[in-house]
Amino acid sequence: AMKWLISTLLLISLTHAYPGPFKTTTHHVDYYPGDPTSNVVLTSPHDGHVMPEEVPDRVQGCYNRTDDTCDWRHDCEGERVTKKCRVVTHADLRSSNLALKMRETMGKELGVMPHLIV
Repeated sequence: AMKWLISTLLLISLTHAYPGPFKTTTHHVDYYPGDPTSNVVLTSPHDGHVMPEEVPDRVQGCYNRTDDTCDWRHDCEGERVTKKCRVVTHADLRSSNLALKMRETMGKELGVMPHLIV
């Protein structure tokens, strides 16, 4: 599904000059088209302010003592060990703003505007 989304968004950027962002119908992903000749795609989290109901909350993983790994599935079996399989649930502060500034700076310095997916 993600390959299809990226391919579609890149195809749109080749045929239209959107100043950005191009928003998906669910508003979970924003796409800022770059120059058609750009082969650089920047990605960034959306700062944690988008909390769609259909996306489950993050939970600690189930720790597997046998191979010292974590199972991150919501329906995992076993003990959820916070110290071993910790999860961060707070927002990524201003990461999308930083990515937008990086995109603009790269476009000015390199002469080719990169694509950005937030």
